[in-house]
Amino acid sequence: VRQGVRTAFRGQELAYRLRLDKEVCLVQRRGQTRSALGDMEGALSDLCKAIELDPSDVDGHQQRGLTLHKMRDFRRALTD
Repeated sequence: VRQGVRTAFRGQELAYRLRLDKEVCLVQRRGQTRSALGDMEGALSDLCKAIELDPSDVDGHQQRGLTLHKMRDFRRALTD
């Protein structure tokens, strides 16, 4: 019974991680699209949200840094 509980928990954990990864990817893409359309504030908002969802995601930090660079906020861009 214990093994079954562990397996079920791992399955739930994996499903949660996959949903989170998908959400992070969608928010990042929306941020990239907004940046390409010139909506830098909207892009920055989306990219900050993506980082909030997954602080370990390198792509989110990189995209936010690039957006901040486009906004000429070089000091903040360097931190990403």
